[in-house]
Amino acid sequence: MGCIELSITYTLQHPASGVRYKISSGNVGNVFAIRNTTGALYVAKALDYEKIKKYELRLTASDNFKENYTTVLINVRDVNDNPPVFEKSSYRTQITEEDDRGLPKRVLRDPVRFKERMLD
Repeated sequence: MGCIELSITYTLQHPASGVRYKISSGNVGNVFAIRNTTGALYVAKALDYEKIKKYELRLTASDNFKENYTTVLINVRDVNDNPPVFEKSSYRTQITEEDDRGLPKRVLRDPVRFKERMLD
């Protein structure tokens, strides 16, 4: 889980009241969290590009007298999250005993491939 580097400032007309922050809308699946006293916005759950490619969060800052709003647009970047796959289910090779020339000797080379897919 990561922290989104986001600075939210709010000028207080009533400094003694303190500012509280909240995510008002757009937080599908509660993927994001906000520290209500600092406004720091965090990724709280795993993001999945295949499910949701972008989020539009509406944030509210209030000081018990007035409220103000801002919109945060978050684009999720796609990565290849497929596991590596062996090209064959089994491999066979032969090694001559007591042949110590050129050690270490390669027995198997790059047997894994990654399932590719088109990335946007």
